[in-house]
Amino acid sequence: MRIVSLNINGIRAAATRGVVDFLKTAGDIICLQETKAKAEVVAEVLQPIIIQEKEQIGMFAEKNVGAASPCSPRGSHSDATPAFHLYQNIATSRAGYSGVAVLTKEKPISVSLVLPHQTLLQNEGRILVLEYEKFILVNAYVPHGGSRQEVKDKFFEEFIAGISELEKKKPIILAGDINVAHTELDCSHPKVMSKLTGFFPHEREYFGRLLETCNLVDTFRHLNPESKKHTWSSYRTKELNYQGGYNAFLYRIDYILISEVLKEKLKESDSIHKPYYSDHYALYIDLE
Repeated sequence: MRIVSLNINGIRAAATRGVVDFLKTAGDIICLQETKAKAEVVAEVLQPIIIQEKEQIGMFAEKNVGAASPCSPRGSHSDATPAFHLYQNIATSRAGYSGVAVLTKEKPISVSLVLPHQTLLQNEGRILVLEYEKFILVNAYVPHGGSRQEVKDKFFEEFIAGISELEKKKPIILAGDINVAHTELDCSHPKVMSKLTGFFPHEREYFGRLLETCNLVDTFRHLNPESKKHTWSSYRTKELNYQGGYNAFLYRIDYILISEVLKEKLKESDSIHKPYYSDHYALYIDLE
């Protein structure tokens, strides 16, 4: 089973770079962050690869559900065979903001838009929880920080508590943009970047506590203990192909984390740098 995660930083922009063709064969479960569009727009863009649902999940409000649109998006490939069920959590706080989605070949047992104990940012489209027979999948987009650093810190406290609660029920697969580089291997200039959001010492402590409290494994770091490969760089950095020069701020802030009990099933974990579809790179794991 291959699980893929990608912060697409706007599904319409990513579509112009060919992301739909990539997603068509990318994996069995695909977690997307920052869709930045209404549910019907996301569904329209992804229409070539999603199964036409006859009915909606009752727990979803209509504004949060991405039902497949009957009309094909401009530039779509009609020869693609629909393979995925689409689930979304769209931001209702403001248009064109945040939003997460999951494409899955297997229907989950249940779907939730919030974590246990989550009270913050419920209207910002940051969480999707899909329960399967043998594991629980969490697709997450943690706030960036900056002017909202206090909100991010409080959200992280709830985030850890929520994941910990789910982990008591079934093994966890947590994928998404966590917006924290955990170790000095995960950013290009640790000394400078330790004064920037995403690599503050207390954020790194939060991430370590997430792993420890929730019995999670950083899949990429587990298989690549010395790698400095990153998952985010600016578009300018990508265009100029910087290789870690001083002006190139590189972060590994996107992760696929799994419960310790799944570690023996992990076969591969990596990120895909060419081609790219946003300022984040796609990452994946293979589980037997």
